[in-house]
Amino acid sequence: MKTIIPVLVVITAALISATAMWMETLGVNGIIKTGSYDPAIIATKLITTHHGCNCCNNNNNLYIDPQKPLTLYAHIKKHAAHKPIWIGIMLTNKGTIPYRVKSIKINTTNSTIYVYGPYTTQTPPPLWSNASPETLPYPGTASTPSKPLDQSSILIIWVKLTPPTRHGHCNKTITYEINIETTPFNT
Repeated sequence: MKTIIPVLVVITAALISATAMWMETLGVNGIIKTGSYDPAIIATKLITTHHGCNCCNNNNNLYIDPQKPLTLYAHIKKHAAHKPIWIGIMLTNKGTIPYRVKSIKINTTNSTIYVYGPYTTQTPPPLWSNASPETLPYPGTASTPSKPLDQSSILIIWVKLTPPTRHGHCNKTITYEINIETTPFNT
């Protein structure tokens, strides 16, 4: 009994002092890095077939609005628009957080969307560089939402637009708006 009391006193004193040590403020120095979410259009293509109509060949164009970087506008002259039009969009992930394409909205019902990839190389695959009205669409399309795009991956989207029947002159323009909606991969 004489040895138990001193042992209990020592254990109690040790516990009190140990608790007091952990009650002090502990400072930690470190660097916290957050990920970035940055989907971007890095290239576009416009493929039209005119079949003998040369008056409008140089007047069709694609435009990305700097205020809406995932919205593409296509200005197509009506006289040139009597055949299907192909619009190619190459997306990449400039950020570190993976994302997927949630939806692609176009201001017309006469369109078909083809999604390919993602590809892990920044070199455009042949389905981008060799595209023509004769080779499109390619087999093996994916649907939206797409597979996740990791950092520096590429996703290729081809949109086939079927304009209204041929009418009008080269001074008439049809404007198509293509809006790509993305979401971080985990949401």
